[in-house]
Amino acid sequence: MAAMITGVLGGILRDILCNRTTIELYASVSLIIALRYPGMYYLGIDHTITLLVPFAGGLGIRLSALYWNWSPPVFFYLFRHWQD
Repeated sequence: MAAMITGVLGGILRDILCNRTTIELYASVSLIIALRYPGMYYLGIDHTITLLVPFAGGLGIRLSALYWNWSPPVFFYLFRHWQD
């Protein structure tokens, strides 16, 4: 949860300070990592590996998203004024 809050709020704060409006993968990457850690812990994997693998995975996903410009789908509403 701390990773999700930090990732989402930090990204939003950065966008506000840079005067940008973007939608990125903040919450998605944090959720994947947040679920991976307790899963590995439950399986009894060594604590060091349990910490490093989610960290490396999250960093890899985030850097890949920046490099290949990945973003989640954006809702777009097109308003048309119909003439009779």
